[in-house]
Amino acid sequence: MGYVANPYPLLKRADCFVLSSNHEGQPMVLLEALILGKTIIATDIEGNRGVLEGRGGMLVENSVEGLTDAMQAVVAGQVPSPQFAPAAYQAEALRGFLALVRGAGL
Repeated sequence: MGYVANPYPLLKRADCFVLSSNHEGQPMVLLEALILGKTIIATDIEGNRGVLEGRGGMLVENSVEGLTDAMQAVVAGQVPSPQFAPAAYQAEALRGFLALVRGAGL
């Protein structure tokens, strides 16, 4: 498709969102997919785990088999859509940040 200025209408119409990264810091795209209520498949790496654990989605082995098995599970209706409360996530992130800052003596 090339460059798309506003990908959200396309993402909203998708059956699921797949993030097959090897490395992620803070995967904002997962937060965007959560806000849109998308079923999510993501490789089981630290950044993805930090966003999805306890919120739904499916963390999978970073392999062709892990991703294809998960996509087949989505098609079969075996992966529930995640539950996400943006305000609660933001409050949790702020609490964690403040704890780190206070612990560093800043």
